[in-house]
Amino acid sequence: MGVVIAESSGENIRKLDPGLCCFATHIGPYDDFTPCYTALAEWMEREGHTVSGPPLELYIKGYEDKVQPQEYVTKIYFPIKK
Repeated sequence: MGVVIAESSGENIRKLDPGLCCFATHIGPYDDFTPCYTALAEWMEREGHTVSGPPLELYIKGYEDKVQPQEYVTKIYFPIKK
């Protein structure tokens, strides 16, 4: 889990600095990320990139915004390297 904080201090806090990333925007329910992850994996393979760290999901619009699940917006990032 990640959260935005004012300062990076404390032993249980680490700064994410993934560098080069590929990403896709998923629109729809949280339980339907598979096509997005698949498309990113296919693109990385086609372009000769490999994953260099864990993926990151940024929830742009969701449940807390009081919208229907088909309107949720999530950006999925993969740190990559050539």
